[in-house]
Amino acid sequence: MNALVQRFRTLPRAARWAVFAGAVLVAYFVVVEPVIDRINTTSSRADDRESALITLAKDPIGAQSSEVALGVRKFGAVELPGDPEVRSVAFNRRVVEVLSKHRIRNDTSTTRTMPLGNGPLKSAYSEEERIDRLVREVQFSATPEELAAVIADLESSPEVAAVSRVQLRRGDNQDTAARQLKVTLAVETWVVNRRGGRAR
Repeated sequence: MNALVQRFRTLPRAARWAVFAGAVLVAYFVVVEPVIDRINTTSSRADDRESALITLAKDPIGAQSSEVALGVRKFGAVELPGDPEVRSVAFNRRVVEVLSKHRIRNDTSTTRTMPLGNGPLKSAYSEEERIDRLVREVQFSATPEELAAVIADLESSPEVAAVSRVQLRRGDNQDTAARQLKVTLAVETWVVNRRGGRAR
């Protein structure tokens, strides 16, 4: 290293300036230019996302991709997590309405609350808020056609966030003759709770 420094010092003044200018150019193209490119790329992406968010705020459905828009048309819109008391009443009422519409009888159900896993929805809320899944498990007998109609109606209901589980079993001989299946459906909605017990 010392030898290089000594050699540099023995160079004529013009040669030293040329070496210095070359070092500056190399530093610019190796360090500064890539950083500027990265900043420009990041800035461009941020502008694109800002524009997409503004468009989405003005027209929530029309601004979405064709796949998402198709999903909304097929399955209906899903409401964002709501107040636990209000949402649970609306959710249970909707499940009962759908089952009654298709004349589903002998249904039994249980309801439980579980925390929602990590994901984009959870990260959209503050640390003081907790997103919970209110899951209602319904058991009933139905034909394959009735079951398909029930699932379609539940999926298209805004109060229903998901039909998260479908379990089918064959019934006894009498049920088999009537094409009846033993069905267990897990249907869920999402609610927002304040950490510490108070609902949002």
